[in-house]
Amino acid sequence: TVEKTYLPDDIFAVYDLVIMDRNQLIFSGSNNGFSDLFIYKLKSRSYQKLTDDIFDETDLQLAEENGVRQLYFLSNRLDNIQGKAKLDSILPIESSSIFKMDVQNPTDVRRVENPLPGSTLESFTRMQNEYYFLKGVHSEGSMHYYSEKNRKYDLSHPLLERISSAPNIPYALSIYKNVKSRYQAEVSTLEEKKKNAIELNLGEPLLLEDSLNATMQDT
Repeated sequence: TVEKTYLPDDIFAVYDLVIMDRNQLIFSGSNNGFSDLFIYKLKSRSYQKLTDDIFDETDLQLAEENGVRQLYFLSNRLDNIQGKAKLDSILPIESSSIFKMDVQNPTDVRRVENPLPGSTLESFTRMQNEYYFLKGVHSEGSMHYYSEKNRKYDLSHPLLERISSAPNIPYALSIYKNVKSRYQAEVSTLEEKKKNAIELNLGEPLLLEDSLNATMQDT
């Protein structure tokens, strides 16, 4: 049976969402001009705001850790600060990092992954705690990389469009777009990805051109 519902009339934007169960979902949206997180109950068409601040929240991913629902998301907030939204608020300009929130205790918000120096995170796929595929953006362009605890591996390739995986699955799906605008999918193990990657020295400046040149020499 297909069930249809309408969001409340005061919700005028939805940016991303994840399903909790048949009756509940979490979405990133807006009812006041600012991006916030909401839990929405389909049967009652009611919602609870998890955040009500001036920061962005995007790229939602839900996980269960030790029986506790955790929501992972990108945000440009400062650690666990949740500043009340005001119409005269100055919009934050900080880089986006990965945060996680205890869904049952939304004041418990923690930063779990920072972007590379001089960049901001555009998207991510969480595999397990402290293991991520990420796409960062900085002044010279974008970079795909793999983060394994405190080690980072550059996966950039001039034709690479996206890398994806799933929690606790040791495989990665890479999507390439060639010069004829045709898409190619490649499935590889994490070890294969790391073997062909360049480990980043985070003590040195991030140089996209050097990274891409090294990657193209290997192709």
